[in-house]
Amino acid sequence: MLRIFTILCLFASIYITSASFGRSFDVDLNNALFNQLQFEHLRAPRILSRHRRVPGPGDIRACGRKLVAMVFHICSEPCNPKEGKDIATECCSNQCTDAFIRSACCPDAV
Repeated sequence: MLRIFTILCLFASIYITSASFGRSFDVDLNNALFNQLQFEHLRAPRILSRHRRVPGPGDIRACGRKLVAMVFHICSEPCNPKEGKDIATECCSNQCTDAFIRSACCPDAV
C-alpha cells in the first residue's frame, strides 16, 4: 500500500512540474511573439491619419469669406476674373497658392 501511495505521489509531482513548465513555456512564447509584433510595428512606416492642421505658407484651402479675404489681401481689390477662371470652385476643392489667385484675379498687379 505504501508503494502505491509513493508511486502516486511521484506521478502527481511529475505531472504538476510538467504542467507548470508547459504553462510558463506558453507564456514565454506568447511574450516573445508580442515583443516581435511590437518591434515590427515600430519599424513600419508611419501613416499619418490626420491632415495637416496648419497649411504651408501660401497654400490655403479657402471657401466663402476666407476666399474673399484672401483675394483682398493679395490683390487689394475684389476679384474680376478676366480669363474665366472659377477660383471659388478651385480654391474650395484644392489648395490655392498666392500666384494662382494673382494670375486669376489681378494679373496686372504683379
